[in-house]
Amino acid sequence: MLNLIRLELKKNKIGGTIKDGIITTGITTAAMLFCMYIAFFQDGDKGVFNNFNDIAKVFVRSVYIIFAGVLISNFVMDEYNNKTINLMFMYPIKRKKIMAAKFIVVVGFIFVAMLASNLFMHGVFYVANIFSKVTSASAFSISMHSFIDIVIDAALNSILSLIPVYFAVRKKKRGLVIVTSIIMTSLLNSGNEQFRLASIVIVPCILSVVGILIAYLSIRDIEKKDLPN
Repeated sequence: MLNLIRLELKKNKIGGTIKDGIITTGITTAAMLFCMYIAFFQDGDKGVFNNFNDIAKVFVRSVYIIFAGVLISNFVMDEYNNKTINLMFMYPIKRKKIMAAKFIVVVGFIFVAMLASNLFMHGVFYVANIFSKVTSASAFSISMHSFIDIVIDAALNSILSLIPVYFAVRKKKRGLVIVTSIIMTSLLNSGNEQFRLASIVIVPCILSVVGILIAYLSIRDIEKKDLPN
């Protein structure tokens, strides 16, 4: 499995994907910084910074669930459409393992990206606050409890981002994959500062299980299917 994962990383030029992730994180951080400072200077309410941890997770969750949809389209669906998956399926390796390696790469990348993005945002806002003094530095500090919360949030959201796999493997429709990702992030982040679906732990937990089931069901009978024509 490790060899398959390394092959996927090399074949899909993970370096370019990492670069895209870094750019995405930078843009997301800048957008969040802009929105929060505009809200502060308009209303003079420091509460927007006191809720920094929750707001950061909303921004990161929104961006990277959609990013996962793009990766699923590139790593899975495009290989079907370009027929390059045929070559992979000719290897003396179970097709399920090949597909599982793709899913692991997507989940692993999104998990690391979400975790790194959250930590990067905390660092940027901490430094920005040194110059602006809009609130106490503790608003951007990371305790062990908040770090564990960030890790769990990243883990659950990276797994539930597999839900669009169904449309990639079965329907092979890039539009459906991206739209599904957008709908998911909209539902999870719907609500207000006091209540969001994503803040109810059982919701992302259930969706994570659904993501795993969909990924499994999408490739359950893949050994019996003919190669894509």
